[in-house]
Amino acid sequence: MTGVRPLPQPGPKGVKQAPPPNKWELIGKISAHPAYKALKGDDKARADEIISYAFFLSPRGEYYLSKLLLLLNTPDNPPAKTADAQTKQVDRSVKAAQASRKLDGRTWYVRFEQLVYIVIRESQEEAVSNDPKRKWTVLQNDGTRFLVDRSDPKNIMVKVKVKVNATPDMVARVHRLEDAIEKHLRIKGLVVDLVFVDKAGPDVFEVDADPKGWTTSGNWVGTANGLSHELGHLLGLDDEYDYIESHAANRDMHLGDRLHWFTVEMWRIRPKDGDQGFMSNHDNLPLDRHACEIAQLPVDTCVEARTGKKYSKYGAHSPAPAGPLPPPPRR
Repeated sequence: MTGVRPLPQPGPKGVKQAPPPNKWELIGKISAHPAYKALKGDDKARADEIISYAFFLSPRGEYYLSKLLLLLNTPDNPPAKTADAQTKQVDRSVKAAQASRKLDGRTWYVRFEQLVYIVIRESQEEAVSNDPKRKWTVLQNDGTRFLVDRSDPKNIMVKVKVKVNATPDMVARVHRLEDAIEKHLRIKGLVVDLVFVDKAGPDVFEVDADPKGWTTSGNWVGTANGLSHELGHLLGLDDEYDYIESHAANRDMHLGDRLHWFTVEMWRIRPKDGDQGFMSNHDNLPLDRHACEIAQLPVDTCVEARTGKKYSKYGAHSPAPAGPLPPPPRR
C-alpha cells in the first residue's frame, strides 16, 4: 500500500541483524549533516518541523527521519544536467507523438484510410468543443478563466487556453504535444480541448518551458502524459502521489522544494482511489472523479451519476487532517 512502511523481515538463520536506527540516532545524524547546517529561513523551519513531528507526534517517526536524512544526502543536480535530461525527455515525447501519426505507406488504400483517421482523430476535440449546442459555464482556477460544459455530468467538455513562454524552439516542441495531451485526457464522458495561444489574457494560463527546472504546472517540460498531469493542476486538481517517496531523493528538484512537499505529505490525506489516476501516475488515465472536480461539481454525487455506483472520495470514515498545510515553496 502506498505510503506504508513494510514490516522488517527476518535475516538468515543464526545471523544477528543490526537494529534499525532509533529516533535519537537519526536526529544526531541529521543535526550533524552539513546540508542541514547550511539550511536557512523557511527551509530550516521546514526541516525542524519534520524533526519535531517525527519525534513527538508520529508513530512513523523513524520513517520520516530516515527519509529526511535521505533528502539531505541527495544534493541537487547541476542545472545544466537537469536541462539536458529534460530536453531529451521532451524530444522523446515529441518523436513518440509524431510516430503515432505516421502513415503506413504499404498501399494507397491503407494510406488513404489512415489519413482520414488522422484528420478525424486530430479534429475530434475541436469539433466537440465547437458544437453550437454547447452550454458553457465560465470557471476559474487561481484567477484564470476556462470553459466547461457541465450540463450533463456524464458528458463533460473542457476548453482551456495555454500560452507557453520560452524560447521559440521549446515553444514549438511543447505545441507539438497538443494532440497527445488531449488524447491522454480523453475518457468516456470527458473531452479536453487544449488551445495553445500566443497572447495573454484573463482566460489564458501562462506557463514557462525551462528545461533547467523540474516539471511543474508552471514549467511545461516533459512527456505528453506528464504535461497532461500538469494541465490537471491548472484545472484545479491536486497531486495524488506520495511526495516523500517521489521527491526525497529527486536530484532534479531543488532541496528547498523537496522539504516543502515533504511537510505537505506529512499532513495531508489522499483520496482512497488516489493511486489509480493520472494525478498519481501521469501514465494512468483520468478518473471519473477528476472529470467532476474539473467541472467543479459535487464529487460524490457527480461520480454516482457517471457510474451508477455509490462513491465516497475519502471512504466512509475519513479522519481530519492533523494540522494546517504549510505555505507553498518560494519561487
